[in-house]
Order: sequence, then structure tokens, then C-alpha cells
Amino acid sequence: MTATQQHLLDVYRAAHHDRPAPPAPGTGDIRLVRELRTWWAFRRIVRNALGTKVFHSPGTNRKGLDVLA
Repeated sequence: MTATQQHLLDVYRAAHHDRPAPPAPGTGDIRLVRELRTWWAFRRIVRNALGTKVFHSPGTNRKGLDVLA
């Protein structure tokens, strides 16, 4: 079943149960892209301000070397 078919089925069910129709698929895509772009910009600003790699994997130090081994 495609996303469009599922959406049409959800709209049909909502209409029969006197509920508001769900949003169409893909409605929040633009918002998600904008939020991700804002998050990446924030990370870049913080990283540049501190001069270090702030967001590193757990279990590694700032240079990416494994500290748990």
C-alpha cells in the first residue's frame, strides 16, 4: 500500500468517525529540512566558537581515538 492509498483510507475512516482528516503525506517535509539546516548551522557555530570537535562519538576522545580499549 502506498502512502497516498493509506492517507485516503485514513481520510475515509476519519470521515466516518466524525474526526478531522489527517495531514497529507509530505506536509512536514519542508519544515523538517529547515529544522535540520538550522541544527547543522548551530553545531557549526558552536564547534567554531570552541575551536574543538564538540560532537564526537561516545567512547572516543576529541581526536576520535578510542579511549575504552
